[in-house]
Amino acid sequence: MKKTLTYTLLAAGIFALAGIGIVSADGGIDAFKVRSQQMLEKGIITQEQIDEKMARMETHHANMFEERASVLGLSAEELKAELAEDKTCPEIAGEQGIDPEELRQQMGELKLEHLQNRLDQMVTDGKITQEQADEKMANIKEQPKGEPSRLGNFHGKGGKFNR
Repeated sequence: MKKTLTYTLLAAGIFALAGIGIVSADGGIDAFKVRSQQMLEKGIITQEQIDEKMARMETHHANMFEERASVLGLSAEELKAELAEDKTCPEIAGEQGIDPEELRQQMGELKLEHLQNRLDQMVTDGKITQEQADEKMANIKEQPKGEPSRLGNFHGKGGKFNR
């Protein structure tokens, strides 16, 4: 029983703390699917936990896409059309008269806002302490420029700045 509880708490911790960055840092939803399937096979997490996390990730991705389109001065449909032409966000930004560095900065600020909201909710839910939330946020803000998980450094189609 203790072993099962330990694995369950470990999985919850992984999803709650490390899971915040899993999408952007490690290849997105596909990487999450692979990792979660491995954890499911080992009995560390349940399918229900995976489904809940996937739903949150998909909602987050949709929201970020809408916000990215808004920052670019486009509708989501217009941005999708631009991306279908295999353009990057910096290219689209340039066409819209927006400096790619300004785009990166604005998107980084949005990601920080989302992260702060998520950490605040975790504190409210009693999953972490305020001190842990503050430490997590401070660590993220202190990441040196150029690190793969740096806020505002988007990866994947439609967001890759280092193409």
